[in-house]
Formats: sequence, C-alpha cells, structure tokens
Amino acid sequence: MRTREDHFNELIERLKDNSEDAAFELFELCKYRVYAAVRRRLNRQMRTKFDSQDFVQDMWASFFTNISQISRFNTEDELIGFLIRIAGNKVADEYRKRFKTEKHDINRERYLGDAFSSLTFDVVSPDPSPSAEAMANERWDQMLDQMPPVYKQILQLRRTGATMQEIADQIKVSERTVRRILKNLTMNEVN
Repeated sequence: MRTREDHFNELIERLKDNSEDAAFELFELCKYRVYAAVRRRLNRQMRTKFDSQDFVQDMWASFFTNISQISRFNTEDELIGFLIRIAGNKVADEYRKRFKTEKHDINRERYLGDAFSSLTFDVVSPDPSPSAEAMANERWDQMLDQMPPVYKQILQLRRTGATMQEIADQIKVSERTVRRILKNLTMNEVN
C-alpha cells in the first residue's frame, strides 16, 4: 500500500519532469494552507487593497520559476512550510512598501466621502439623449397619423404649450371638450 510519503515522492518526480498534472496536484494539495497563512499575515488596511489570492499567485510564480529547488524537500510539510514562507515574504515586502515608504504609504490615504457629502453632482443630464428624443418624435408622429384632424390639432397645440382655453378658442370648441379629448387620449394610451 502506498503511503503519503510515497505519493509525495512520486509527485516530486513528476514535477521534475515538468508535468502539468503534477503542478495542479501540488496546487490542490497546498492551496488552503498557503491561502490561510497569507490571510493571517494581512492586516486590515492591506486587506482593503489586496486580495490574499494575489500573494498566493505571486508565490506560485516565484516557486515555479525555480522548480529545480523541489528536490530538497523530503516531506509534504517541508514543502508547504517553504511555500508559506515565500508567500509570507511577499506579504512582508508589500507591507514594507505600503507602510514604510512615503510614496506608497497607506497611512497617508484619506477617505474623501465626508469632504464631498455637501456637494451635489448632476451626473445624469435632465435632457433626453438624442436617440431617446428621436424615438419619442417617431412615436409621436406614428400616434398623430392615427388621429382625426381635430385631435391632431389639439395635441400639436398642447405640445407647443398652449393652454386648454387657447386651444378651445383656436379650434372653436369649448374648453371642456378639449379636456375630455385629452383625457380620453391619455386613458387610451395607458390601456
């Protein structure tokens, strides 16, 4: 029966032969422990800037660029410990870069949400877009084509801003008739 140690030694030999399956198997074997170790080393401020997976991927890139070092590991725990140290060094390097250098210092960053809370920004224009306006005009023309001439005249006058009384005076009907026609048109459009 194969032991865990035999399986590990076989995996090492396959890695030396550049087997992609062996690399994937090694990844599966180590991923949770390495990820957890990276997560423990990231402080809260760095977690807002980096995903733990970034450091794990960086660790794998470093490891596989120098695959010849694989033969020095006798057990799975030795290899995982080595990978955790590589990942920890990646975190430490980034920590030094982000907290110890002035250029990338996270502590210099300030939240600007409160500074702009009193300002209002009109991001969206209140005017319709050109395509929306063209579509509305097309729909308007289609609707008018289906109307009797008096209805067309009422709608066109109303669109230009004429009051109910001005429309009634111009087409020689009562204001009540104009209101009734517009109400019926509105009800038909909704249904």
